[in-house]
Amino acid sequence: MFEEASEVFENMLKSSFPLTFIVFLPAVLILVSPLPAEAAHEFTVYRMQQYDLQGQPYGTRNAILNTEARTVEAEVLSRRCVIMRLVDFSYEKYQKALRQSAGAVVIILPQNMSTMPQDIVQQFMEMEPELLATETIVPVYFALEDDELLSIYKQTHSSSSSQGSASAAEVLLHTATANGFQMVTSGAQSKAVSDWAITSLEGRLIGEGGEDLPTIVLVAHYDSFGVAPWLSYGADSNGSGVSVLLELARLFSRLYNYKRTRGKFNYQGTKRWLEDNLDHTDSSLLQDNVAFVLCLDTLGSGDGLHLHVSKPPKEGSPQHMLLKELETVVSGQHSDIKFSMVHKKINLADDTLAWEHERFGIRRLPAFTLSHLESHRSALRSSIMDVRSVSSLDGEGGVRAGWVSGSVRRLPHPLLHRGAVRPPPTPPPILPHVELKKLSRNTKIIAEALARVIYNLTEKGAPADLQIFTEQMVSGKPTMPPFTSESSLLQVTFHGPLNCSSRSFMSSSRLCGATAGQPVSCRAGCQSASCGAAGLRVCLQSSQQVQEEQLSSVVDWLTAQPRAAQLVDKDSSVVSTLEYHLNRYLKDVRKHYVKADKRDPEFVFYDQLKQTMNAYRVKPAIFDLLLAVCIAAYLGVMYLAVQHFGVLYNTMRRVIQPKSKQH
Repeated sequence: MFEEASEVFENMLKSSFPLTFIVFLPAVLILVSPLPAEAAHEFTVYRMQQYDLQGQPYGTRNAILNTEARTVEAEVLSRRCVIMRLVDFSYEKYQKALRQSAGAVVIILPQNMSTMPQDIVQQFMEMEPELLATETIVPVYFALEDDELLSIYKQTHSSSSSQGSASAAEVLLHTATANGFQMVTSGAQSKAVSDWAITSLEGRLIGEGGEDLPTIVLVAHYDSFGVAPWLSYGADSNGSGVSVLLELARLFSRLYNYKRTRGKFNYQGTKRWLEDNLDHTDSSLLQDNVAFVLCLDTLGSGDGLHLHVSKPPKEGSPQHMLLKELETVVSGQHSDIKFSMVHKKINLADDTLAWEHERFGIRRLPAFTLSHLESHRSALRSSIMDVRSVSSLDGEGGVRAGWVSGSVRRLPHPLLHRGAVRPPPTPPPILPHVELKKLSRNTKIIAEALARVIYNLTEKGAPADLQIFTEQMVSGKPTMPPFTSESSLLQVTFHGPLNCSSRSFMSSSRLCGATAGQPVSCRAGCQSASCGAAGLRVCLQSSQQVQEEQLSSVVDWLTAQPRAAQLVDKDSSVVSTLEYHLNRYLKDVRKHYVKADKRDPEFVFYDQLKQTMNAYRVKPAIFDLLLAVCIAAYLGVMYLAVQHFGVLYNTMRRVIQPKSKQH
């Protein structure tokens, strides 16, 4: 068969050269053209935040992209899609793209963040608030790196770099022959989401002693915040705070069952919850005597604890009592921890509040925030780098994990509003990861201090090293099944209820804050004469210790999905799971919904935050011109060859046929 085909092609070549040329040229073009699978690549991109707060727009205002790709090294970026890798990203390069009116910016993030030097990670975390503070009409997307996307970047980088270092002729030739990529998004233009509901959860834990006892409110926001909503997992801020709150609800629910004995987006959820409970007479949660409000925020790492206050507590007040008990527990049981009180006044001139307790302080409720962060300026509080990971820095010898496969608080940086100059970062840098041992330690410190306040143990002569929640388990250790999916429910198996003394503790575990932020209210009385330090310890030893397995399960579950305010609606599995979990430990668990006013909205969210982008392999426009010239020349030569075929035939015959020998 091959011999016959060879004979046909040989005869075709000898008999008609134009026919042979016409047949072989298209075949060659087909062979050298890229395969369809190599001509296009599809990948998921995550758009930068877009929202309005108090009528002020933030983030990118555009979502449509259909332009050619370039890297920042190119001379001309106008109407081009600028691709940058995280390792090469800087705020100056980002501003260069915006100044040249780039068509879009795509920032490529590595799949495994452990491959990134920690100084680059810290630098990007500090730049995230600046990216959000700069409103732009340029679409800004983030993508996770894969082999095809890395290949696209390298080819585009090579093409862009060669344009600035070569002569004009070389640039023209390279431009005409090089491959380019057209970046196209599949989604529509972004639009405002109407009637978006922010959900807050609230519950109570009430002990014996009457309704006139003071109320302790524990608060933790469950939403996350970062430069890209679909990449905001919020492990430390504030998955750690939610896990601590749920563990406290479990511990004190066991205690109170014994018969003897709570974003971000400027904390809009907390604001509305306060209005509902203070401005309406039919809500009695905060109409009662509030001892203090303790907000839990970012407690999963660090070697210190800091109590942030807007006003130093007066001596003898319940707030001062909690401060002293925290100092007592830390000095007596964890002397290696640095504990301090950080005083910062509420600045009503700022666009956003620094800490969640300031929202309570505005309503004249005594409140403070407990966190391992010494400053509210820490970039860790609003970063997409805040993911659930195990770092070799924690001493456990683990390998740090990267992004969670698949996809997912407060608005811009608290002190960074329009026109403001960003202050220098607070040293030393705190790298994003949650350390289970430190999270468990902080949980126990809070539980011990609260118990000492509720039962007034210091005045009863209890020593500073008295550990109320110990490892001794009389009734067995409760277990919590691991989370298997987004719809998994938090469950704990108890081995019989425990009760202790006549103290009264009401826990309103309400997730309140911009997407919610979680207050937990507690009622604490101060007259438990029947329960001394020794008796209380016996009761609580029969209760249980802080469970690291449960803390880990909660953090793992929360960080397995993005929890940005735009993504957690009232029917979200996050809300339903938290509600179920709170119902196991608390009473009167209720949901509160916050919707922005239609005429004068305080906040507005936008859609099109996650899209599919296609990179099509294309040639530049000058290549089309060059190709048109070549085709025209080819057709002209073919026309002349046909018109003068006899002359061409005789000429080719004399060239091909050998000359006859003359005798």
